[in-house]
Amino acid sequence: MNAGTQTKSALLDAAKQLVGERGYAGVSVRELAAVSGANLAAVNYHFGSRENLLNQAVLELFLEWGERVGDQGAADPEAEPLAQLAARARPMVDGIAAAQPAFV
Repeated sequence: MNAGTQTKSALLDAAKQLVGERGYAGVSVRELAAVSGANLAAVNYHFGSRENLLNQAVLELFLEWGERVGDQGAADPEAEPLAQLAARARPMVDGIAAAQPAFV
């Protein structure tokens, strides 16, 4: 992985962490740079703006949550439709508390 890709990845990881801790509005470019180890200009260079970076972070958090839910939501194809729905919904409901900080 080259230095530019590493910086972009570090910024995205920092954004996901900070959004989860502080919420979207509570994350500054300065904090993103400090947590990622990048300079202030790297946010705009790699993402165009703070908002674009945070939007990408929220999208990735949502997709990661969706993957976890999908991986855990296997249902017995022979089960009644309501039992299949419950089996698929349970991981989503159980995971909401952990995912909530990133989506609020």
